[in-house]
Parts: sequence; structure tokens; C-alpha cells
Amino acid sequence: MGTLTHHSCDLVIVGGGIVGLAIADTALSRDSSLKIAILDKENSLGLHSSGRNSGVLHTGVYYPSDSMKAKFCAEGARIMREFCFEHKLPIDVCGKVILPVTESDDSTLDMLVARAAQNGAKAHLIDSKTLKEIEPKAHTVTGRAIHCPESSVVDSGAIINQLKTNLEKKGAKIILGSEVVSGDRENGQIVCRDGTKINFRHLINTAGLHADKVASIFNVGANYRVVPFKGMYFEHIPTGSESYRGHIYPVPNLALPFLGVHFTKAVTGKIYLGPNALPALGRENYHGLSGVNGFDLMNISSLVIRQYWNNQQSFRKLVHTELLNFNKSKFAKAAKALVPSLESSNIKRSKKVGIRAQLYDVTSKKLVMDFLCEEGIRSTHILNAISPAFTSSFSFAKHLFDSEIIKLK
Repeated sequence: MGTLTHHSCDLVIVGGGIVGLAIADTALSRDSSLKIAILDKENSLGLHSSGRNSGVLHTGVYYPSDSMKAKFCAEGARIMREFCFEHKLPIDVCGKVILPVTESDDSTLDMLVARAAQNGAKAHLIDSKTLKEIEPKAHTVTGRAIHCPESSVVDSGAIINQLKTNLEKKGAKIILGSEVVSGDRENGQIVCRDGTKINFRHLINTAGLHADKVASIFNVGANYRVVPFKGMYFEHIPTGSESYRGHIYPVPNLALPFLGVHFTKAVTGKIYLGPNALPALGRENYHGLSGVNGFDLMNISSLVIRQYWNNQQSFRKLVHTELLNFNKSKFAKAAKALVPSLESSNIKRSKKVGIRAQLYDVTSKKLVMDFLCEEGIRSTHILNAISPAFTSSFSFAKHLFDSEIIKLK
């Protein structure tokens, strides 16, 4: 697939992660005559958030019923499961339990079950006896827990590759190694660093970690900045006596967009613990000082310091907790609250690292907690597509067209 020096299309999608691919697939399912180009600055798809996530298909338990997350999660998980079954991709419908780790967490269980019912997700309260039958190593301090039987885990990379194959068969052009550096919104043209020029009727920005930068080219999203949060994992060292059957999560702090230290079962059967969630030094700062540049570092540091000082959304507590969890023994202690038999010697640091593109509102001085789209001339910008974006991608794409946020004609 060579670089195209000039191309004209109906829709150009900037960013080849799961949201961009789902939008392209949905568009072509509605109008197969559309000319669609999907750009990614990397030489393969899914190298960032989409390909590095946990693979968990969330059920929609956590989200307020009036949120976009709530509207799209359960349906998105169902569509994604069907996609995996249809294409014979790896999937494990292993279920999930949500556990209170303090007495004060117990009342939140009732609220989460009520939210699940409102959001169309399957979740029910269970007692400690039933918990032991479902997840023998898990522990509840209050005698109650939540079971989500439809929670699944998939191979994110396999889904991205399948979508790529499907889209190319339908005639979509996937242009790799092309980073957008400028645009003419009035005349509908973008120019990439490699010299590629693309004329379009409508542009859709799904650039994830770089969505705010792409939006700025079109004078959109001036009040928002992406703050990258790095998630690092530990993994369980197999001992031959494992009995983890599914995912094990704590009752989360609902004021924050992070779910706390949890156990995730991969499709391979490997058990990951984590992730923690700390501001990264750069948008692609996966290891050491890689992916760090002075401009981003200065801006990210400024926003993080400002948020720490203002302490909106209990940000200080988040930072202090996550800094402690960076230490292996402290991390093991947090995990031990869910599985008391776990010891620090049972886990090791994993090579698995992900970075979440978390949007920050510079006006309200708050992290944006829901999906956020903004319109520009000839363009739609998905500025905040955070978890459960992978789970919700197909239902979210459907919404964009149903509501005519994106118009095909």
C-alpha cells in the first residue's frame, strides 16, 4: 500500500484506531459507494490506545444513565461480541465481579446495580457464598458483591486487523505513515508531513492522543487539551494452582475516570493486574524518556500542576494513591484487598503499557468524564473517546450517523 501523493474522497478519517475504523465501517454499511480514506501517522494500525488497552468489553455498570457512555456501552459490547463470533476472533465471555474493599463501598453496590438496569447491562447483587462459587479467590468485606456475567475480553489487535481487512475489501483506502500537519477547511484539503494531499467533503478527527492538535488545525476545541495518563501493569506469575475465572474489580471512585487496581483475564488466560494511572511525560511516553518532547512536556506539566493545585475531582488523592501503587509492595497491597491470598512474590512487572488520551477542560479546570465531539467547518472532531471507547465504538459510530452529527450526503 504505497503513499498516495494526492487523493480525493467523501470522508477522510484521521486516526486509524478502533473509533475511526468503526466509523468507516458504519459509513460503508450505509452507503457502499462512499469514497473513504483513513489516515494514520504510524506504519501500522492500533499502535497506541486501541491496540494497547486491556481488551475488556465493559458492561455499562458505572456510568450515569444520562451520559453518552451509558447510552453506548451495553449495545457496543453486544455488537463487538457478535463481530468476534462472526469472524471467529478470540473472545472469552468470562464475567466480572465488582467488590467493596471498605464498608463505605457497600452502598455504592446498590447504585451500580440500579445504573446497570437503566443502561441495559446485566448485573446483579450476590452474597459471599455465591461469590466464592463464581470467583473462589475473591473477597468481599461486606458480604455482598456484583456479578456481571456478560463481561468479556477480546484480542484488540485481532479486531483491528479484521476491520482493516473488511474495510479494504469494501474499497476504503488506508494510508499509513501520513501525519496531518495543515489543512484548508474552506476548500476541504489536508496536507501530511510526507507530502500527501487529500481533498475531502468531510473530515472526521479520531486521532486519540493527538485529537486536540488535529482539531486546532481546524480552529476547533480551543478550550480543551489532551493530558496523557500512563497505565502500567503487573502480571500474575503462574503457580499451577490458579483459579481466576474472570475479571475482578473494586468498587471505583466514581468522581474519577479510572477504575482502580483490578485483575483482568486476557484471552490467552494470562492475568494482568492494574493499571495504575499517572500523567505521562509525553503523548507516546511508554518507556523511559521515549516519546517526550519539550513542548508537550511543558504543557502537560503545567496542566497537571494546575489540576493538582486546584484539586478538582479529588485529583490530589488520585496522584498520591497512584504514586504509591507504582511501588510493587503497595500495588500488591491494593490488589490483596480483592484477593487476600495474593502475595507480592506472586506478581511481576509487565511489559504491557498503555496511555489514555484524557481530555482536560481549561475553562472548568476539570477532566472531561464523557465522550465529547465538536463540529468545525467540513469536520467532526472526537476530542474525548475514553474508556469504554473500544467497547462502545460501533454503537458510538451508529449514533454519529443516526443523529446526523456526521452527514453522509
